[in-house]
Amino acid sequence: MNFKETSLILNNKKAFKITSANVSIKNNSINITNINLNWINPVKRGRYFNNKMQVYGNIFLQQLNLNSKEYMVNTTLTVNKTVLYLDQKDHFKGKVNIDRLAVKGLLSKKNITENSQIIRQYPTIYGDLLLNNSTVKVSSTKRLNKKLDNVTLPIPLQLKINVGQNVFINSKSLDTTVLSGIGIDFELKETQSPIYISGTLSKPIVKDDIYIKEGVISVVNRNFKLLTLSQQKKYLKTIGDINTEVDNKVSFQIEKVGNEIIKVNPIINISASTVINNS
Repeated sequence: MNFKETSLILNNKKAFKITSANVSIKNNSINITNINLNWINPVKRGRYFNNKMQVYGNIFLQQLNLNSKEYMVNTTLTVNKTVLYLDQKDHFKGKVNIDRLAVKGLLSKKNITENSQIIRQYPTIYGDLLLNNSTVKVSSTKRLNKKLDNVTLPIPLQLKINVGQNVFINSKSLDTTVLSGIGIDFELKETQSPIYISGTLSKPIVKDDIYIKEGVISVVNRNFKLLTLSQQKKYLKTIGDINTEVDNKVSFQIEKVGNEIIKVNPIINISASTVINNS
């Protein structure tokens, strides 16, 4: 089968155009020589980014039972190197350089009649990605975990993320166990080694610390500017302790019950200062 200049619209969202495709089906196997996708995202007023993606691989139907609706599909799909501009509203906006991206493994459903249980298995997403000129938007901890719980597909992740230039973390209202309505605007440091992300789409596990280059945090309508290590030394000398300066960073605490992840809690460790004028 060959496709050319075919448009797809998913969930009433932006149209994806299949500019070309070469797909063959034989003996329960779908062989994808290539599928070339194209879609346009607005960057700024009057400016657009033309996203291009080429996918190839194989989808093999190992088992299908129409009566019980059980199935087992072996998936191997790969995306060629590309650069995409993504705009996911309240989550992410910016450029993603894809060095490697693949979906591999079993997609299956099995019914256990003894206890009416359904066992599902999903293929793993593997990737090496680089972020540039991007903004990651963070909700409050409560909203974050609620959104993650609403993700219905616990697809496993094996990702390596590198942070490039001009990558920001932004939140207008970050709730904590103590305070609410905290605003943050942080620029991240460029990474020397990748940040590893495992877990699933619904409960990602960030294994490495994310270091902050500079930024501002707003607490109770007052802005606090983050201090660099050298700036911290100046303040610490005044209290007689010159060896406790720390990197500004974000880490993630994982709460588990048994082997199940129930919460993902971001931990922000920063040093900041503000100026209070007596009136």
